[in-house]
Amino acid sequence: MTAERDVDELNALIQRTQEMTNMFIIFVRKGSKLVTAINKSNARKMEAVNGFWSFLSINKSNSLKIYVVAHKKFECLDLPKNYAVIQAGKAINEDLGFIGDNTGDNISNLNPYLNEATAMYWIWKNATENYIGLSHYHRFFTTDNSKKYLTENILSSEDIIKILQKNDIIISRALLDTGCTVYFRYFKHHPEGDTKVTNLALNLMRIMIERYQPTYIDAFEHVINGSSLFPFNMFITRKYIYDSYCAWLFPMIFEVRKELIKTVNLDELKGNHKRILGYICETSFTMWIIKNNLRIKELPIMIGK
Repeated sequence: MTAERDVDELNALIQRTQEMTNMFIIFVRKGSKLVTAINKSNARKMEAVNGFWSFLSINKSNSLKIYVVAHKKFECLDLPKNYAVIQAGKAINEDLGFIGDNTGDNISNLNPYLNEATAMYWIWKNATENYIGLSHYHRFFTTDNSKKYLTENILSSEDIIKILQKNDIIISRALLDTGCTVYFRYFKHHPEGDTKVTNLALNLMRIMIERYQPTYIDAFEHVINGSSLFPFNMFITRKYIYDSYCAWLFPMIFEVRKELIKTVNLDELKGNHKRILGYICETSFTMWIIKNNLRIKELPIMIGK
């Protein structure tokens, strides 16, 4: 590893390559941020000029957690191993008895505006598993093309690991013909819709992408003006890929919200319209998938009540 990295960058690199090897040889410069981290590890060291060589052995792990997002009481299927319900918006709602998105680094209070993205943020900042997934209390990945809503049809941990040996990410099959435009047509033409708010929010997202992620502007235009979408904010992937997506998404969404609330009182919007930022989050996932050329595995979603 020839480039100097901080602790987070090194951890991400190890996660990306540990399927190929469990031994890493690292040069640690004296006075660098890595010194403390390496000294706490089980790494063997060999002194060198201006630093030391570290021989770090990593125990490969297939730790996995699929977080099933819920915001209300529900009757759920019996969840398989490594699935756990997480309550979105727990900071401002009745405690349903599940782990919540309101501990540690969190944005739980923004749930009325961001939908399941508040749980997605919590997972980014607080989860530690090697493989991370996001599902819903009434939506699960399956390999059963009939999409029957049955416990035995929920994608198993064993199948997840097997799929991710050959792919980077598991996502839902694309919605075609209507795609993401269905959301924004709904906002614009529904009796409770507000065309000005919808157009303003989308234009602000375009501005933030141009400002902070300009290489994504073509993907933005393609998705917003296109007719396909990977829906539901549902995906399963390695943690470093999950982290990469969230680090791309949330700073822009926060900037959009900051500008939007200067002129719009979101609490005065009716129905789904106060959640326009949540729908932009959902749409942004397709932009990110298109741009990053990941090895994707599309699976059907079984949907319950």
